[in-house]
Amino acid sequence: MSRPSRNQDQLLIETAKRLYPEVGASGMSLKRIADEAGVNLGMFSYYFGSKSNFIRKVLEALAEESRVDNAIPLPASAPSIERLRCFLLTMSHSYRDHRRLALAMYRDFLNQDPDVTEHLLDRVLLQTTELTPLIEECQRDGYVDDTLAVQQIIGFCMGTVKTPIVVAASQEREPDQGPQLLQEGVTRMLTDESIAQRVELALRAIAKPGPARR
Repeated sequence: MSRPSRNQDQLLIETAKRLYPEVGASGMSLKRIADEAGVNLGMFSYYFGSKSNFIRKVLEALAEESRVDNAIPLPASAPSIERLRCFLLTMSHSYRDHRRLALAMYRDFLNQDPDVTEHLLDRVLLQTTELTPLIEECQRDGYVDDTLAVQQIIGFCMGTVKTPIVVAASQEREPDQGPQLLQEGVTRMLTDESIAQRVELALRAIAKPGPARR
């Protein structure tokens, strides 16, 4: 009996990644994935053992893509506040570009899917680990209010830059559907200019009181 092709597991994962923004983990049909990938349904058990394990592999693949997208294009020698600004902008642009995926994950989270919940909590922990020393550096350098708790700053910044994108994603419609004024507002919320404005608002809100520093 011949062994299955070595790339069939990756083909299944890539197909699931493409379908995830449409159906989420809760609506993921292994049969549909197998059919669209052109792979025998029995290969799920061969490669992954269970649907839960398969979903975990898909989430890991999506997280790796996000890690590459969110690479900060600034040297460590740049001023701390510029690195924080760049972090928030880069994360916001990636979040905007993958907003349907983010929305699908939030729906799974609200539906208490255990695998997605664990994945999102791990992502929050990772972002907190990355942001904490950067914010502490900004506080030492006099850019950020050092009377504010770092966790409070992180939660505020994440909410400021991410929430409008999730709201916009939930309201997106086909061009001929929904009130025109609403659709125009959604479009504006997703522009580079609006994202940059929200990042600046967040930085102003956490700035150290006194003369502004550049």
